[in-house]
Amino acid sequence: MVAAVNGALHSFIRGAALELAPIRVNARSPGWVDSELWDRVGLDKAAVFAAIAARLPVGRIGVPEDFGHAAVIA
Repeated sequence: MVAAVNGALHSFIRGAALELAPIRVNARSPGWVDSELWDRVGLDKAAVFAAIAARLPVGRIGVPEDFGHAAVIA
Protein backbone atom coordinates (compact mmCIF):
# COMPACT_ATOMS: atom_id res chain seq x y z
CA MET A 1 0.00 0.00 0.00
CA VAL A 2 2.81 2.42 0.85
CA ALA A 3 4.50 1.77 -2.50
CA ALA A 4 1.23 2.43 -4.32
CA VAL A 5 0.68 5.73 -2.50
CA ASN A 6 4.27 6.84 -3.13
CA GLY A 7 3.97 5.88 -6.81
CA ALA A 8 0.74 7.84 -7.13
CA LEU A 9 2.29 10.85 -5.41
CA HIS A 10 5.33 10.73 -7.69
CA SER A 11 3.13 10.46 -10.80
CA PHE A 12 0.86 13.30 -9.68
CA ILE A 13 3.74 15.65 -8.89
CA ARG A 14 5.47 14.89 -12.19
CA GLY A 15 2.24 15.53 -14.11
CA ALA A 16 1.57 18.73 -12.18
CA ALA A 17 5.12 19.94 -12.83
CA LEU A 18 4.75 19.33 -16.57
CA GLU A 19 1.29 20.88 -16.71
CA LEU A 20 2.14 23.96 -14.64
CA ALA A 21 5.60 24.69 -16.10
CA PRO A 22 7.33 27.12 -15.71
CA ILE A 23 5.93 27.13 -12.17
CA ARG A 24 8.04 24.80 -10.05
CA VAL A 25 6.17 21.94 -8.37
CA ASN A 26 7.83 19.91 -5.61
CA ALA A 27 6.68 17.43 -3.00
CA ARG A 28 8.10 16.35 0.33
CA SER A 29 7.86 12.69 1.21
CA PRO A 30 9.61 12.14 4.52
CA GLY A 31 9.04 8.39 4.71
CA TRP A 32 8.14 6.63 7.95
CA VAL A 33 7.19 9.04 10.75
CA ASP A 34 6.02 8.11 14.25
CA SER A 35 2.87 10.20 14.47
CA GLU A 36 -0.42 9.95 16.38
CA LEU A 37 -1.89 7.96 13.50
CA TRP A 38 0.21 4.92 14.42
CA ASP A 39 -1.27 4.87 17.95
CA ARG A 40 -4.68 4.04 16.44
CA VAL A 41 -3.61 1.30 14.05
CA GLY A 42 -3.67 -1.46 16.65
CA LEU A 43 -0.31 -3.04 15.84
CA ASP A 44 2.66 -3.60 18.10
CA LYS A 45 4.11 -0.27 17.07
CA ALA A 46 7.50 -0.84 18.70
CA ALA A 47 8.01 -4.15 16.88
CA VAL A 48 6.84 -2.81 13.53
CA PHE A 49 9.03 0.30 13.81
CA ALA A 50 12.05 -1.77 14.87
CA ALA A 51 11.67 -3.98 11.79
CA ILE A 52 11.27 -0.99 9.47
CA ALA A 53 14.12 0.97 11.07
CA ALA A 54 16.47 -1.98 10.56
CA ARG A 55 16.00 -1.58 6.79
CA LEU A 56 16.50 2.20 6.71
CA PRO A 57 19.87 3.86 6.12
CA VAL A 58 19.46 6.09 9.20
CA GLY A 59 18.38 3.14 11.34
CA ARG A 60 15.39 4.85 12.93
CA ILE A 61 11.88 6.08 12.30
CA GLY A 62 11.41 9.82 11.99
CA VAL A 63 9.49 11.93 14.49
CA PRO A 64 7.41 15.03 13.65
CA GLU A 65 10.06 17.28 15.20
CA ASP A 66 12.49 16.14 12.49
CA PHE A 67 10.40 17.93 9.88
CA GLY A 68 8.94 20.86 11.78
CA HIS A 69 11.74 23.20 10.70
CA ALA A 70 11.28 22.54 6.96
CA ALA A 71 9.83 25.58 5.26
CA VAL A 72 7.36 25.53 2.39
CA ILE A 73 6.78 28.60 0.30
CA ALA A 74 3.40 28.65 -1.39
